[in-house]
Amino acid sequence: MKGTIRQLCKPALAICLLLAISATAMAQRQRVTVDARGATVGEVIQSLKQQTGLDFFFSNAQVDVNRSVTIEMANAELDAVIGRLFGTGFVAEYDGNVVIIRPAAQQHYV
Repeated sequence: MKGTIRQLCKPALAICLLLAISATAMAQRQRVTVDARGATVGEVIQSLKQQTGLDFFFSNAQVDVNRSVTIEMANAELDAVIGRLFGTGFVAEYDGNVVIIRPAAQQHYV
């Protein structure tokens, strides 16, 4: 009986894992349109939230949501828009329906 349960659980676990990976990949590839001239980072994030249904998580100590930006991107992948909005100093990680914005890892040279 135990062997049968294990045999059934392994494929089910694999399917769940594949679905989770697929959902994350789909979130990154969502297409959005941003036409923001002189808008704040916070306003652009709010627009991305409305278009994607995703939540954004970041530290207000690290991200200046009041910084004025101009971004015009039509039908662009979410990852590309985030890259333009935050620049190379930040990376986006996806965890289900949450986009986590964090500083990029610093290179340490010895």
